[in-house]
Amino acid sequence: MADPTISSPPIDDALKKQVLEHLGDPAAIAAELSEFRELAICLDAEYGDLLRLYPDQWVAMGKDGVIVATATTMDGLFQQLDEKQIPYEDVVHDYLDSNPRSLLL
Repeated sequence: MADPTISSPPIDDALKKQVLEHLGDPAAIAAELSEFRELAICLDAEYGDLLRLYPDQWVAMGKDGVIVATATTMDGLFQQLDEKQIPYEDVVHDYLDSNPRSLLL
């Protein structure tokens, strides 16, 4: 556990402002993260059906829940997204492995 008597050095107000400007509005960030989470849940829920349609392929699901790109490599998937001018932040992607490995933790 961290020692409560040790404190971080103060952060300069100008640096704080610069970081916040770079990151953006906290409410907007929270909304984007929530949207991403919902889309990831949608992809996970459809994983079995997608695996039957696109075995051993990378897939990208758009914000409307529709598969917008598929490829056998991640590079190929990003190339398709680039060609279709779909921003990476507007999709979730995953590899649909027809022979997944079990991990024992």
